[in-house]
Amino acid sequence: MARTWEYPQTNAMAEAAEFMVWQTGGGCEAFGRNTPDESAYVLVSVEVYVDCDPDAEGWIVGMYDNVDGGFINTEERVTLPRALEIGTEWARFEGVDLTDTYHRSFADYQAATTYLRATFGKKEGTTP
Repeated sequence: MARTWEYPQTNAMAEAAEFMVWQTGGGCEAFGRNTPDESAYVLVSVEVYVDCDPDAEGWIVGMYDNVDGGFINTEERVTLPRALEIGTEWARFEGVDLTDTYHRSFADYQAATTYLRATFGKKEGTTP
């Protein structure tokens, strides 16, 4: 992944959406944000070929639980503004436990968001 701190416009966009630069290991970084109850977190990252261009469709979103390391992601690539919009919606869910979906990949963000709403959107305190 490209080093996001070299691209102030991407950092400013992420920070405006309440995402911060997180070290993800191996010298890689992503924009991260916890859910309100910290049961999970959302990462927005970029494929190297787009060189952190916020308008390039190379940004991806994933959600990772803090229970057993289960996660969901999609194959769809989007612009940074769209990735942050999706990530902001996903970061609103509480009580996230992805044990049953461990490493599930969806074809697109609509399918993943529909799954999250159906599974975690009805929990008390959740504002999907």
